[in-house]
Amino acid sequence: MTAAATVTTQITIRESQGYLTGAPSEALEDLIEATSFRPVGYQYTTLFKRGKSDGRVKLLKHSKFPAGLLGRVTDTLKRLDIPYTLDVEQGLGAKPDIALRVVGIESRPYQDDVVEKALLNPRGVIRAPTGSGKTAMGARIIVARGKYALVVVPTIDLLHQYRRFLDTHLRYAGRDDWSDIEIGQLGDGVVDPQPVTVATVRTAAKAVGVAYESYEYAEYDDKDDIFTVAIGGRDGRYPVVLAHLIQRPQTIFADTGAPDMPRAFDIVDAEGTQTIIMLHDPAVWSGAPTL
Repeated sequence: MTAAATVTTQITIRESQGYLTGAPSEALEDLIEATSFRPVGYQYTTLFKRGKSDGRVKLLKHSKFPAGLLGRVTDTLKRLDIPYTLDVEQGLGAKPDIALRVVGIESRPYQDDVVEKALLNPRGVIRAPTGSGKTAMGARIIVARGKYALVVVPTIDLLHQYRRFLDTHLRYAGRDDWSDIEIGQLGDGVVDPQPVTVATVRTAAKAVGVAYESYEYAEYDDKDDIFTVAIGGRDGRYPVVLAHLIQRPQTIFADTGAPDMPRAFDIVDAEGTQTIIMLHDPAVWSGAPTL
């Protein structure tokens, strides 16, 4: 008697797509559930009302899924005790042409190096200090790839900053097919998706039905002499989604704060502008204000 061959589930990541082969049929529903979401308002769609849809948008189709969902796929296989192998294909294709530039921005040699490496590797993280031109590098990568792009930023200020940059420099970046491209926005009350869209974390999370817990906090940094009030995640897993900075505050008055009452701050900056802030529980205050 010949023993049955053991089939191992294989996951292959190629550019922005993941490919799943050999997964047991009994695991498919769990994998589909892990890679699906119900958008806001799904219960009002015609198909859902007619009972022809459960409202889910399924991102695992024909054994293919967005590479960004790799963690959900592997977590599901581990939970079901299903062995798998993972193959991430890197360095695909020929050496990229990095001649494309964004209009009005002079490229620096280290930026050329970063963009080239990013184009050679479909997945990665660019770490660079403030002022190094990450926005320009990101724009060049978007142009060179020539594919739809979603830029996710943590704050509304960055939402408008990034969108203005792309609107100015990306649409005239030397590609005839991108000469009239529109830059979309998801956030600050605007829902306007386009081939290239800038979105806040909070709005993007809401769009795919992800719960986002938030809290308010205020902080004075005596090293940089900046007072910050922000709305951010409940812990370090979630980034700040809205922040307001007051530089070189001359006075910071804070109330003593009775239990279950909002905290109040009265700040006057170096130019004499007064800002009054109220934080509702749960809130965190840190620093040493001048009272």
